[in-house]
Amino acid sequence: TICLGVGTYNLGEAPLPINISGARSLTLRGQGMQTRLVYAGHGAALAVDSSVEVTVEKLMLVTSASTGDVQPAIRFSNSTNITLQRCAALRLAAANTDSAVVGLGGILIGTIIRQNEFLAPVGIGNIPGAQPGGAVFAAQAQPLLTLSLFVEENMLLCSSRGISLIGVSLHVLETRIAGNFLNDCAQGGIVALGFVPAGSNMNVQCNEIRASGTGIIIGTSGASITGN
Repeated sequence: TICLGVGTYNLGEAPLPINISGARSLTLRGQGMQTRLVYAGHGAALAVDSSVEVTVEKLMLVTSASTGDVQPAIRFSNSTNITLQRCAALRLAAANTDSAVVGLGGILIGTIIRQNEFLAPVGIGNIPGAQPGGAVFAAQAQPLLTLSLFVEENMLLCSSRGISLIGVSLHVLETRIAGNFLNDCAQGGIVALGFVPAGSNMNVQCNEIRASGTGIIIGTSGASITGN
C-alpha cells in the first residue's frame, strides 16, 4: 500500500508521471479531497496496465487537456481486478476536445469504478485514437473487452457524455451501470454501442440522468434498462 498524505503533489509535465505496470496487489491511497495530484502535461496522468488487484482510492486528480488531446486522465488496460473508488477528478479541456477522466482499453476483468466524482467532457469511455475531422465520437485506438464491469454510484458532471462505451467493445458476463448521477451530457448520458454476447447481460438501472441531450443510447442486445 502506498499512502499519500494531505497536500498538493505537482506531477509536472513529463508524459505519464504515474505508471503502474505489472503490479500485483497494490493500493494507492490518499486522504480524500485534501490529497491533490496536479498534472499539466499531455495525455494520461495515471495508467494501470498488465496488473492484478490494483486499487486507487481517496484522492483528487486535476488535469488539463489542450486542443487535440483526447487521451484520458486515467488509463486502465489489460488488467484484472482494478478498482477506482472514492476519488474526485477535474479534467479541464479546450473547446471541442472530448477527453475523458477514465479510459478503458484492452482486456479488463473484474473492473470496479464506484463512488467517484468527475467533472470533464467525458466521464468514463474507451481509450481513443486521433479524432477524425467532423466526427462526433473519437476513433478508437484499441478494442475493449470487459469481463464483469461495474460502474456504480458515481457523480458525472460531463459536458459531452457521462459513460461512453463505443467502437469495438465486447462486454462479457455482467456489466452493471447503476446508481449514477449524470448531468449535462449533450451527446448522451449513458452511451453503450458495443456488443453483449448471449448469456451475458448489461444492466442499466436506477441512474439519475439530467442530460441536455439524449439520456440513454443503447446499441446492443442483452441490455436491461430499468428504474432510470
